[in-house]
Amino acid sequence: MAEQGMKRFYGYIIIIIAIIAFLISMSNLIGALIDLSDPLHAGRYEGPSLASFETYKMDMIKELKENQPIPDDETIKAMYKASMDDRIHTVRFQSRRSITVDSFVIFFSIILFVIDLNWMRRIA
Repeated sequence: MAEQGMKRFYGYIIIIIAIIAFLISMSNLIGALIDLSDPLHAGRYEGPSLASFETYKMDMIKELKENQPIPDDETIKAMYKASMDDRIHTVRFQSRRSITVDSFVIFFSIILFVIDLNWMRRIA
């Protein structure tokens, strides 16, 4: 009798873990899909604003030290484009990685849930 209770307890714990893993991964998956849809505004970004060239230029000018010459607009535009491209590539990579990992976790948590639920029905 005690062995039967331990099996049920074990089965319920596995089911709860599978459900929690599913919910957390689903939340992360949705966040990654949203980030992928708008990489420039995804997550935290510390650095000059990439909202527009003008805000980027203002932030760059604020960061200059005293007596440091202000670069011309072409140089700042090249820096802005490089920063923007880097941000987009970084967020896309992180989002795709998160989507892949979370999809595997969701898939395996569903499999674990189904297998454990069938096992619980057999021992009941």
